[in-house]
Amino acid sequence: IDETDFNPNGLWNPDAGVPQDWEFAIGSGGDQVYLIQANNGTPVSFAADRDFDAARNGVSFGSHINSQGEEFFTAQDQVTLGAENANPFIGPLVITEIMYQNEPGAMDWIEIQNISGAAINLFDPAIPEHVWKINGLDFEFPPGQTLAFGEIALIVSGNPATFRSQQSIGPSVAVYGPFNGSLQDNGQNLSLQMPEPGEPDPGFIEIDAVRYDIVEPWPADALGSGYSIERVFGNEFGTEPLNWKLSTDPGGTPGESSLPPTSPRLESNLTRITLT
Repeated sequence: IDETDFNPNGLWNPDAGVPQDWEFAIGSGGDQVYLIQANNGTPVSFAADRDFDAARNGVSFGSHINSQGEEFFTAQDQVTLGAENANPFIGPLVITEIMYQNEPGAMDWIEIQNISGAAINLFDPAIPEHVWKINGLDFEFPPGQTLAFGEIALIVSGNPATFRSQQSIGPSVAVYGPFNGSLQDNGQNLSLQMPEPGEPDPGFIEIDAVRYDIVEPWPADALGSGYSIERVFGNEFGTEPLNWKLSTDPGGTPGESSLPPTSPRLESNLTRITLT
């Protein structure tokens, strides 16, 4: 089904008279869709529902099930109307490392990386004051920031200059902070988001998200151990526990890419994941 089934006159206007007043369209800034079971036109029960945030132009949402049977409604890398869903849309920026079980007195931090083939502005060029943010940390990037191809940035819970000095982070890696929230030691949902381009009152488009946990199959060590969790493949789904591993050494690898140099192939269903 498509919009013409519900909007035959081509223009949704809630203030219009008959017959337009029963028409509707889906808002690109985020919306809800409900499938309702009816009996002779009378609603009986909700059969299914979906909530979604702002969408990139030309990008659809679709169901994706990870290796644990958890279902997500996420952006798709292809529009497949009338066919089986494609893969999740990944990038251009992804969350690559999370330090939430840091040693006592050390800072929490997350790492992001540009996996696309071009520089990415962390703001809307049409309205520069509209900047990217990380939902779950209550953090907005400073104005005018850009990540070049392959570039890494860190977002820390404390003073960026102090973190840079303590971790010997070179000048080529941007360090931002502090963030206002915290990385929970019992699991959390982190979402890297960009504002809708050119919108005076924008919704926010989810670019990458990780809902990590501290129980298997998610990798975890004792709280305070100082081990981070690192993404295995940058262009595979973020909330896939088998796509994450513990850092090799305490302290993690802030500012150093842990992603492989070759394109990954990760095949997932409810019972098997194969990494090649």
